Formats: sequence, C-alpha cells, structure tokens
Amino acid sequence: MADIDLDRDILKVFTPEYLSKLSGLDLVARQVVEGYFAGLHRSIYKGFSVEFAEHRPYCSGDDIRYIDWGVYGRRDRYYIKEFVAETSLQAIMVIDASGSMDYKAYGEITKMDYVKQLSSALSYLLIRQRDSVGLALITDRLVKIIPARSTHYHLYNLLVEISKIEAGGKTNLASSLITLGERLTRRGLVILISDLWDDDNRILSGIRAFREKKNECIVFQVLDRLEKTLSASPPHFVREMEGKNRAFITEDIVRSYRERFEERQRTIKNNLLEMNVDYQMLYTDVPHYISLATYLKKRKRLS
Repeated sequence: MADIDLDRDILKVFTPEYLSKLSGLDLVARQVVEGYFAGLHRSIYKGFSVEFAEHRPYCSGDDIRYIDWGVYGRRDRYYIKEFVAETSLQAIMVIDASGSMDYKAYGEITKMDYVKQLSSALSYLLIRQRDSVGLALITDRLVKIIPARSTHYHLYNLLVEISKIEAGGKTNLASSLITLGERLTRRGLVILISDLWDDDNRILSGIRAFREKKNECIVFQVLDRLEKTLSASPPHFVREMEGKNRAFITEDIVRSYRERFEERQRTIKNNLLEMNVDYQMLYTDVPHYISLATYLKKRKRLS
C-alpha cells in the first residue's frame, strides 16, 4: 500500500515517530461479513462490482492488464490500479460528542481530545489495511454520519472532521444508536467510543440493536481517572457536565461512589460480554497509542 501523503497540514500528526508506534498493529474482524472474511482475511478482487482504491508502483510479476497507461503517459512510470471488493469490511466509528466528554482532571487533555487522537489512529489503521471506515457523531441524537470509504483522500477528510468535533449537549445512547442502525445498510464493525455516562439499560439497548443485525461491536469507554476514584480531598462541590446540578462531596459519599462505580462497571462489562461485544476501558492519563496497542495485541491473541 502506498504511503500516505504527510505533506497536508491535517496529517502532520502522523510523523515517522508516531507511525512507528502504530507499526505492526492491525484491527482484524472476527466474524464473517457479507459472506467473506473481513479485514485482513479478505482478498483483493479485480473485475466488476469493485471500488477503485488507489495506485501503487508496478512490481515484477504484476498483471500488466492493470497498468494505468494514463498515469504512465504523465509520469513515464508504471503504476498498477488496485481495487477493493464491495464485500470488504465496513467499519463505522461512533463518537459520543455529548457534554460530559469535555471533562479533564487527572489527564492533560479532555476526554474529547483523547477520543480525537484514538479515532484518528483507528482511521489510519483501518484504511492502511484497505478496509473502509466511516464516522458518526452522537449526543442525544445522531448529529452527523459520514459514509465508509477506503481511500487515502477519505482518510484526510475523516481527520478534518474529527479535528472539528466539539463536545456539547445531552446524552441518549439508545436513541442515537438505534437511529444510526437504521441508516446503515451493510453489516460490519461498529466501534463505539464513549464515556458511557448514560442509563445502563439505554446503553445496552442501543448496542443490542447493532448485535441483532449481526454487526460486530467494540466499545471503548474513555474516562478521566478521577471519574473512577473521586479522589480530590473532600469536602468539596462537584457540578454536572450536562446540567446545572451541584453536589456536596464528603468521605462517605466518596466511598459509596467508588463501590457503585465498580459495581456498574462489572455490570456493563458482563452484559457486553454476554452479547459477544469487545469492551475496553481507557484512561486519558495513558497515551492513546499505548492503550490501543495493548488492546489490539490482546484482541489478536484471542482471535
């Protein structure tokens, strides 16, 4: 696969040093999608009902039928046309852009900024392995959807859209996920990236709607570590990120909160596992590429 053009401003985050941290990582689909093995398991098909993907330099042994003579005429070099079959993996990244994602305490960046980094890296990995990836922004509704594509130009457009995301508004994962599910016509891989600060039943019902349509699902829960520990020395006040309510925090409340937090996390994780959904908690004080590498290596071992 040809290298991505790093000259464009939006792609300058992908420095050689950064790309080396992503080297060797792949996101391989675990289930059959539309009758073919998806992700790195599929083949490149030539012929009808295929999508043009890109050019690559001609190599000895390549079929000369796929030389692009128009490019040869302009550059005096041989390039091969590559195509991706319509049965390749379609991935959709679903980003929670509600107000609670604008929070930071322990981490140097907000949860939203962390999600931007994570989703940019995932977009790069998926398109590098010739899978198509799209983007959906949700709050208490479906805010935006960008259809999945697999070209480098599409990657550039995705990174532009990701860079412009601003957190705000309420959360309703069930409503927004169900609406999104009605818009998707092909089953594939759904990657939900959220802090999951919503009613447990609504979270699970929204994800269940995708599983019932035979989509593979991954859930990344992104949190600031303070949301787990509530460790700032009480007494003090806290305020809702998506409302105006305030609460006075004491030592007893901290202990109760931690117990309820751990119980809730177990409940969510166990319910997702029962639905055969991959679940991974990420904290903003751990660099996204470290967390992503740890998860993908574990996923590969279990595949």
